[in-house]
Amino acid sequence: PIPGPNPNIENTCFDADMLAAMDDAVGDGVDVMSISIGATGKPPRLPDDGIAVGALHAARRGVVVVCSGGNSGPAPATVSNLAPWILTVGASSIDRSFNSPIRLGNGMVIMGQTVTPYQLPANRTYPIVYAAHAVVPGTAANVTNQCLPNSLSPKKVRGKIVVCFRGSGLRVGKGLEVKRAGGAAIVLGNPPMYGSEVPVDAHVLPGTAVSMTNVNTILKYINSSSNPTAYLDRSRTVVDVKPSPVMAQFSSRGPNVLEPSILKA
Repeated sequence: PIPGPNPNIENTCFDADMLAAMDDAVGDGVDVMSISIGATGKPPRLPDDGIAVGALHAARRGVVVVCSGGNSGPAPATVSNLAPWILTVGASSIDRSFNSPIRLGNGMVIMGQTVTPYQLPANRTYPIVYAAHAVVPGTAANVTNQCLPNSLSPKKVRGKIVVCFRGSGLRVGKGLEVKRAGGAAIVLGNPPMYGSEVPVDAHVLPGTAVSMTNVNTILKYINSSSNPTAYLDRSRTVVDVKPSPVMAQFSSRGPNVLEPSILKA
């Protein structure tokens, strides 16, 4: 029988659907199957794990099955996809950065990271506003800084650089909301849980991402000025960054809680 949803794990994919997709891939004659699906919570026994069952059948037909370890790091014993016939991978940095300087109106330069293809017109600065100060009435108090869909007021955002926080919602979706409201650019800041590890995204408008420390510096400037302004410089790629690679903070860690003698992450 095809296993149904496992009540012990949080996973938005049904086992039956994943098994059907894996069956189709094997039937198509693939050599390698990449499955970027992980779960949180207590791992199921391997016979009850839909991905493990599908991967076993694929491996018996000569297919290499590569699965994600999950995004529950940096706590230990959080790695998923624990079957020994699965090649389980984590996430890491690479040996380059994509530096994107933010020039504040007080002369301070904050370094962000971006691969966004869009650029602000040169030779002028832009007003900069904190998203929590520019939401429409009725926005839930705990997400006023999240730039969620239809949360920003065009009257307060139009033509400005908007500082949003990571958290709820897709990172690129936050840029979509800033663009919808008429904002000129987005600065995406890390909340405390993400610390200094900065995501590098291609936004739909000029934008960059900054660490928790740097976004707090930007907010202090905004709160201390009656007319805060900023400009996002063009990004540039810096190679041979050390140390690298470094395991991403969000990437799940071992040991393997089902069988510690089988190394995972």
